[in-house]
Amino acid sequence: MSEPDHQLALSHSLTTKTNRLCLGLESGVADILELVTPTTAELLLW
Repeated sequence: MSEPDHQLALSHSLTTKTNRLCLGLESGVADILELVTPTTAELLLW
């Protein structure tokens, strides 16, 4: 991994994980909804 890529490794990993957790958010069945507060889940679904 080159130096600029290495500096962004954490950002890339977090983005990848977040994208996976948000799959299905449009239909209300995303895994992330179980990991956040009820208020945050409501806002994500809005």
